[in-house]
Formats: sequence, C-alpha cells, structure tokens
Amino acid sequence: MQTRFNKLFAITVGLLVICCLILVLMLQNQGPHVRNSSFDNSGYRTVITLNFSAPLLPDQQVDQYITVQPSAVFSANHTGSQITVVFQQNLSADSEYRVTVNAGLKDTRGVAGERVYVTDFNTEPARFTYLKRNYDCNKKSNSEICNDQIVERQIGSNNEVVLSEAEHIKTFDRNRDWLVVLRAENEETDVLYAVNLKTKETVRVPIFGYEKVDKLSISPTSSVVAFTTTQLKGSFTVKLSAYMLDQARFYEIKPPGDDNGVSYFAFSNDGNSLLYEDFNQSYFVTNPLTPNYTPVLLGSYSQSGSFNFNDSKIIFQKGAVQNVVYDSKTQETRSIYLSDSVTKLAFASTSNDIFAIEFIYGTTSYTTKIIKYQNESEDFYRPNNEMNIDGFVSSPDDEHMLIEVSPIKTTYDTDKLYSGYSRPKNGQLVLYDTKSKKELLVLDGINPVWTY
Repeated sequence: MQTRFNKLFAITVGLLVICCLILVLMLQNQGPHVRNSSFDNSGYRTVITLNFSAPLLPDQQVDQYITVQPSAVFSANHTGSQITVVFQQNLSADSEYRVTVNAGLKDTRGVAGERVYVTDFNTEPARFTYLKRNYDCNKKSNSEICNDQIVERQIGSNNEVVLSEAEHIKTFDRNRDWLVVLRAENEETDVLYAVNLKTKETVRVPIFGYEKVDKLSISPTSSVVAFTTTQLKGSFTVKLSAYMLDQARFYEIKPPGDDNGVSYFAFSNDGNSLLYEDFNQSYFVTNPLTPNYTPVLLGSYSQSGSFNFNDSKIIFQKGAVQNVVYDSKTQETRSIYLSDSVTKLAFASTSNDIFAIEFIYGTTSYTTKIIKYQNESEDFYRPNNEMNIDGFVSSPDDEHMLIEVSPIKTTYDTDKLYSGYSRPKNGQLVLYDTKSKKELLVLDGINPVWTY
C-alpha cells in the first residue's frame, strides 16, 4: 500500500515538474509585454511611462509600435525594460486619450512580443486666473479694507476660487505651483510676494528701496521669478532681476554694455530660455536657471511677440509692415508682411499660426479686431461696435481664447498707487470658443492667465 502511494506521489510530482518546465519554456519563448504604466502631467509636457516584462532590444524604433487617439505628436525613448512617451504638444483639456502599444516590440534576445496593451488617461479641465479690482469701494474710514482679488475659474464651472487678495494689486503671474503678486504699499514702495499654491506658504521677494516694478513674470516650469525695476532716485536705470523662490536666491541679469537697461523680457514655454531686449533694441537669450550664463545676441528688432509652441521660433516686428520669424535651430529668419496697424503679435499655443490685434482707423475714432495668420491673414474675432480689444491670450490647447475688451469711451483708473498698471475701470474678459466662434462668457476683470 505504501509502495503504491509512493509511486503515485512520484508520478504527480514528476508531472508537476514537467508542467513547470513547459511553462518556463513557454515564458522564455514569449516576447516582452507591458506590465504596468503611469501617467504624469505635472511637468512641462505630459509623460506616459511603460514598464515591460523584460529589457527591450536597444536598436529598434519603439515609436512605430505606439499609437495615440485622438492623434497627438509624441516622442518615445526606451532604456532597459522601460519606454517613456513624451507628448510634444499641449493636449486638449478635459479629454480622454488612449495609448496603444502594439505587438512586435523585441526583447534583447530578439523575441517579439505578441500582446497588445491599451491604457487610457484623462487630461485636466482648463483653468484661468484673472484680477478683479475693487474700484467700487469707497472708503468711509481709514480702517476700511478694499481688497482686489486674484480669482481662478475652471472652464464649464461657475465656481470662483480666490487665490489671493490685497489692496492695490498691480499685476500678477502664475504657473502650476506658484502665484506671484505685485501690490503697492504706497506711492514709492512696491511689495512683491509669492504664494506656494500647494502648501499655501507665502514668500516675500526682495525689492530694494526706491525701486518700482515695471514688468513681472514667472517661469512656466520652475520657481524663477523675473522682473524689471526702475530706480525712483538717481539714475532711473531699468534693470532685470531674477529670484529663485525655492532657493531664496536673487541675481541680476545684465545686458552687455555699460548702463544698458532692459525694456522687455519673456520666458520660453519650457522655462529654459529668457528672451530680453535692451535699450538699443537688441534682443538676447539667456538661461534663467544659470545666473552667470553668457547671453546670446539674436539681432535688432522693434518689438517681440512670443515663442512658438515648441520654442523653436520667435516672432518679431522689424518695421512698419515687416514681421520676422526667427528660427532658433537654424538661426535663419523669414519675413511676414502685415498691416502697419498690427500690434501684439503672438503664436498660437499648439501650432505656428500667428494672432495679432489690428487697429482700423476711422475719421474720428478707431476699432479693433483680432486677425489670424497662416499663409495669409484672416479675421478671427471682432467685438461689438462699442468695444475695443486691449489684449488676448490663447488657452494651452487653442480651443479657447480670453480676450480683454473695454468700451471705446472708457474711463481709466486714476489712483496713483496703480501707477504703471492703469487699466480701464470697466474692462471685461470675453471667454471665446475658437471652434464654434462664439462668446461663452463675459466677466469683469483684467490680466488673464491660463493654466491646466
């Protein structure tokens, strides 16, 4: 009896060993497959990370095996058993995307995978932030507080979130993590502070005595705040400074030449470049993350617009009707000729289309419209006959535009504490749907900034 049991036990164990060996052989002959994936949209570009069951063959074009729906431009790199997919454009807000990894990718043995992997992810709704000034506040006593508010709204929602409020807010800027606010303490003193939007911590940005802030901007991707200041006493020099909020590090960005001030600056979309213009109308590019970086001269132009969506091009105005597109890779320029009454040129957020405000002059007054230029200019937006356009900014996916408008016969604030930042007291923001070409919303406010 015991002998029979031992025989059956041995046979069972043998069969199990054989099955295990067959399974091992099957797995060894099977190509790589995706075990899991992760989605990250916290940085400049949306990133998908794909983790495989085995190291992949180095010399293969992995992007040929990946598809994205809806279609989007992406790059794919692989190291070991991991593929990193980086989208090279801003994705549509509040949308579902599907990434498919098709069969055929080979491991280091040259064995091709046979499984298809599919993962879905959703992008966040688009949000915008703007400034609401409290012009209607009439102080009855010195103790009454009349705060301006910086408000955030989400597309499709009527809810408002107050990010910061204070008296006499001149302007602000923000990125995903930081809000930077400039307010007037008195006629001779500006206060510049930043709010960490995750921790709610407030950081004071140092400004030297008797200096007024002229322009303010924060990097789209880091904690670097750039601003120009004018000295109220002495030489009246306009200088460009930068402050790293997370390192409490202050430094000045000086153009080449003696006592040469800065009249304009702008960050690239990836935050790795800072374009600025000196008083001689010479434009330079520097790295804002490297304080001692040697600036690169681009040329002399009359006015700059913006970087394009992948920072490979910059638009400049060169003459009355001549506009120049500078290619940062080839360092070549291409001329575009528009009306002599065009101003505030800016690239679209997802393409090389160009938007601008055009003035239409009448016998006694003027009107404005936004034009769009591809191979030729076309009308994009016209306000009603009683309003003029003061500015505009496209959403990251170009599906919406916030347009600043004010009545043709408008009244500007005269409060000296808003000096340098005087705006129409009845200025409005129009939320415009660029696909349906309809106005979705009209708000009282100024200085719009988009974010995801």
